[in-house]
Amino acid sequence: MDAAILKSLNVVTHLKSGLKVLGGGELKTAITVEAVAFSESAKSAIEKVGGKVICTAPAETAKGKFVKSEQKTEKQTRIAKKLASKKASV
Repeated sequence: MDAAILKSLNVVTHLKSGLKVLGGGELKTAITVEAVAFSESAKSAIEKVGGKVICTAPAETAKGKFVKSEQKTEKQTRIAKKLASKKASV
């Protein structure tokens, strides 16, 4: 199971920097999961039932730069700069 499969099933919708698997729920069968990151509880749960975790590289944008979910969008950055310049001139 990987991000592409989950996206095609509409389980996830936005995958800017890849998939991080979080622990929660219960697994009863062994599965192989490919993701950018795993929480310790998710990794433990998958391996407990005989499954396998595969860490992959983060997704790249069209410009070839890695995207972090914490990054501000260009619009947010422009707004923040505008506000900062207004505060500085007051």
